[in-house]
Amino acid sequence: MVSSVAKLAYAQQIIEIRPISFGTVVVLDNSTVGSINIDAIGNVNISNHFAIIAPPLYGEFQLLNYPVNANLFLSGGILQGQSSTPVFSPEQFTLTAVNVLGIVNIGNDGSAIIRAGGRLETSGSGSLSFGDTTYTSRIIITVNF
Repeated sequence: MVSSVAKLAYAQQIIEIRPISFGTVVVLDNSTVGSINIDAIGNVNISNHFAIIAPPLYGEFQLLNYPVNANLFLSGGILQGQSSTPVFSPEQFTLTAVNVLGIVNIGNDGSAIIRAGGRLETSGSGSLSFGDTTYTSRIIITVNF
């Protein structure tokens, strides 16, 4: 799961509907860097370093109170790339990219739904000491118009 932070200029809002999820996985090989990629339209690419228990899903965010029929320019960034866990895990994952579509058109009600994906990587250290827990990183989605 990846949590998000909204950057807002006025009364606009970005509401997280569903966070980016890289699924539930078992790391089978960490001798080299393994990765899970999700793009903003839902295409998934997973290296053979993982066994997938639950599939990855792109995140969805609702934009509210934007100018009607405006084109918005989106970018995604990483606030915290190194994952954190509620319980100790010797190995962590690293979020190395956040993917959003660059432009979205706001509807006549001042809202839109956007999707976000990203790239998550293992360390490649050789260790398989990943705890059975939830790993989180933090992203930012910036909207300009």
